Amino acid sequence: NFVRHLLKADPAVQILSLDALTYAGSLENLRDLPDPARHTFQEGDICEIHYETGTYSNPLYQDLVQSGRNDFVPANTIVDIMNDLNDPRRPAYFTTFNGEYIGGQYGYSNAFAQFSHIADPIQEPDYPMTILDYTELAFYLAEAAARGFSVGGTAEEWYNKGIMASMDHWGVSAEEAEAYLAQESVAYATAAGDWKQKIATQAWLAFYIRGLEGWNTYRRLDWPVMNVPEIPETDDGKLPRSFKYPVTEQTLNGDNYTAAAAAIGVDDMTTTPSFAPFASRAWRSGNTPMSGP
Repeated sequence: NFVRHLLKADPAVQILSLDALTYAGSLENLRDLPDPARHTFQEGDICEIHYETGTYSNPLYQDLVQSGRNDFVPANTIVDIMNDLNDPRRPAYFTTFNGEYIGGQYGYSNAFAQFSHIADPIQEPDYPMTILDYTELAFYLAEAAARGFSVGGTAEEWYNKGIMASMDHWGVSAEEAEAYLAQESVAYATAAGDWKQKIATQAWLAFYIRGLEGWNTYRRLDWPVMNVPEIPETDDGKLPRSFKYPVTEQTLNGDNYTAAAAAIGVDDMTTTPSFAPFASRAWRSGNTPMSGP
């Protein structure tokens, strides 16, 4: 109703509607609009933090630029995967070194000048940080569909929407995005592995600068395969699945620390905290049965 009213009230206005079209959303509500040429619909949604610079700058700018440090490079884990998939988001994610995308060896010291760097726009003080967007929602719905839930589309359909939304977010043209999705190594029907591997890999790539979401995806679905140092600090030789409580918490808040550690099983880097009495992890790993999406 608002769109219809505005088109009638202001003959000069141009309207862009952004809607995720899940649950209550329906394009039927936008049919037969007055002067439809002045209205554009884009399927999507996004919630971002927009930084003011100065004291309230993008945390990546603070860590990578303001700190004066030159010792952060993209790891070969993500760079190698994206190179193998010929991913068109690479120019938006990284710089090149000698014309190639080269990631530093994960878990080791790397010479800053000999590898790709994080792309310059991401390091700007006012670069926005995504909290939740349509890309993330689409991958969650793809996972739910793969688990047998009715979510208004198949796992493949939501998987495709997640990839295309990520491509659009990072400025990739529709033609490049479609060519990427058409590759046997990317297309849902032909990409390697089961649904966990397909969805987790593409979601993890899309969550590039959203470390917590990427890490949680890996913890829940056990994909993609990570590069691990020869002598990892974890007891099981895999990537950490949780942060240990800091020493100050252990020494200054001992009773509560002991109770919290007991509640999650053990305070180490291989245990994911549990929020349910029947589970030993917040989310069961991809190789363990789970009770829901």
